Amino acid sequence: MSDLLDPVNAFFKIALAVKNDDSIAVKENNLSITYLEFLQKVQLIAGAITSHSKNEKIALVLPQGHKAYASMFASLAAGSYYCPINVDAPDNRINNILNEFIPDIIIYSEETSELIKNISPQATLINIDDALKRPPLLEPCQPHEIAYVIFTSGSTGTPKGVVIGRKGLTHYLGWSKIALKINETSIVSQHPNIGFDLSVLDIYSTLCNGGTLIPITGMKYRTMPALAIKEHKITHWISVPSIVDLIGKSKQLTSQNISSLTHVVFCGEQLFEHQLKKLFEASPSLNVINTYGPTEATVSCTELSLNHNSYKDYCYNNNVSIGTAIDGITLTTKKEDEAELIITGEQVALGYWQDDNKTTQSFSIKANEERRYFTGDIVQSTRENLYFAHRTDNQIKINGYRIELAEVDFALHQLGFNACITVFKNNQLYCFIENEKKLAPLEVTKMLASILPSYMLPKEVIILDNLPRNINDKIDAKQLKENYINE
Repeated sequence: MSDLLDPVNAFFKIALAVKNDDSIAVKENNLSITYLEFLQKVQLIAGAITSHSKNEKIALVLPQGHKAYASMFASLAAGSYYCPINVDAPDNRINNILNEFIPDIIIYSEETSELIKNISPQATLINIDDALKRPPLLEPCQPHEIAYVIFTSGSTGTPKGVVIGRKGLTHYLGWSKIALKINETSIVSQHPNIGFDLSVLDIYSTLCNGGTLIPITGMKYRTMPALAIKEHKITHWISVPSIVDLIGKSKQLTSQNISSLTHVVFCGEQLFEHQLKKLFEASPSLNVINTYGPTEATVSCTELSLNHNSYKDYCYNNNVSIGTAIDGITLTTKKEDEAELIITGEQVALGYWQDDNKTTQSFSIKANEERRYFTGDIVQSTRENLYFAHRTDNQIKINGYRIELAEVDFALHQLGFNACITVFKNNQLYCFIENEKKLAPLEVTKMLASILPSYMLPKEVIILDNLPRNINDKIDAKQLKENYINE
């Protein structure tokens, strides 16, 4: 990957190469933005940023769509770095992030103007529509060492900022160019909100390689994603794996609906064998890429290509292997069987935002050495494949017995429950199941008793028509604990 182009340079090169035709960069709702138009927006927003003397830290308080994407590239082109905000998050979370980041500039839109009232009074506010009327920045500035700061949920409830370097982002996009094979004929989904780091893969991989990006917005497409695939003829779908269960539940996972797909990329949570089975039954010719990676490793750092004929070779106890390290990344553990995974390489984050203590606890950052990140993820090697086992903080203790919550979840999967989660509260286990089978909670407990020891049985099985999802489309354990378990 020695000939890697910085993301801004890669985008400018693509945009200038296609500027005389009608190649579409982003298509949202009834609006199609060509690469020339998108380039002009990037240059205008970058010009608005550089017109202010204090412009290092840019907060993007923008809805998912082309204006947010253009602002990302513009921030980098201006020699700044940015913090993307999920505008659908609770107000207090948005406030906490902005108060932690303390931006120099906040770029917002009319739709998000209410969110920034009384926030970061020291920041310059730029209305995105006003920015598009400023003199453009025609040539990118000297790049900043940082590309973006993205905030994840911290164990104390306070958002934790992960600082991603410009070189790390460049390295990651070099991998995606080869692995995803996105080009001018590709039509790519943009499903995750911009505050979820998986969106980095969608946005940059598409717009740095000449493809067309489709934001998956609105209740219709969010609840029935297969309709978006069919209507837009999407070739590359990128999301968390649980979207397969959502599409399957809505009875939309059909050959007709996903016939345009050539590539499906999963990241952000564990991929299960039953999800692959459903996908390949609907489209045997699909190329599925399973990836793994914490935010601290620039989205993902492993890959595994799967097809209809061989995917079962990489499945064990319903889990799908996370694959092998991508070029330039090293994965190690402190012992051979089951241990915490350590990631080394250029993509490892620069640390946590203004938190030396947390950085020291989780990273090894030394002069003249590659950065290392201690993931807290326990992996196991089985049949020469690497599998995610559980989080170090998902091991709990009840009456002296150590229990992995993932092991109870696995038992539920064995019983045929696809959408389920086990949580721990008040020193008790609780299992939540999406109502796919017409069973009473007591029946489920009896079924679990046939495969689990008594100390691993839940105090209660709670069956819901729909399990709540969080802003990143994962089952929301926190909401379940707060709403369905009494203190």
